[in-house]
Amino acid sequence: NFKGAHLDGKDGPALIAQRLTVTEDMLCREGFQAAGEIYLLGASIGGQLDLAGAQLDGRDGPALTAPGLTVARDMFCAEGFQADGQIDVLGASIGGQLNFKGAHLDGKDGPALIAQGLTVTADMFCREGFRAEGEVVLAGARIGTLVDERESWPERGSTWD
Repeated sequence: NFKGAHLDGKDGPALIAQRLTVTEDMLCREGFQAAGEIYLLGASIGGQLDLAGAQLDGRDGPALTAPGLTVARDMFCAEGFQADGQIDVLGASIGGQLNFKGAHLDGKDGPALIAQGLTVTADMFCREGFRAEGEVVLAGARIGTLVDERESWPERGSTWD
C-alpha cells in the first residue's frame, strides 16, 4: 500500500520491483508521487493495480516500465493520473479493465504508451479527458472493447494492427 507516498529516486529509479509478487491489490493512489522511473518488469499483482490520481515523473526517462506485467483484475490509471515519460506495458496481461479516463500521458518526444501484445480481458477506457502526447502503440494488442473518443488521441498518430 503506497497510498499518498512520495518516492524520490534522486538521480535514478523511484521504485525497482522486478518480478514483484503481490497476492492482493497494489495501491498507488491518493496523492502517490514518484520522481524517477517505476520499474515493474514481470511483476504479478493478484488483485488490482490502482494508480488513480498518481503523478509519475520519469525525469527525462520512462515513467513506468512494466513489460510482462500481470494484473489479475483491473488496472486504474485514471482520475487525474499523469505520467511524464513513457509508459511501457509491452506484453502485459490485465484480467479486467484498463482505465485511462481523464489521464494525461506525455512521452516526452517519444511514444506515450507502448503496449504491443497487451491483453486486456475487459474494456480499455481512453476518454473523458484522456490525452496522450506521443504515440500510443497497440500493435498486436487484444482488448475486449476499446472505449474512446476521437479527440482523446494524439496528433502525431497511433499505431494499430
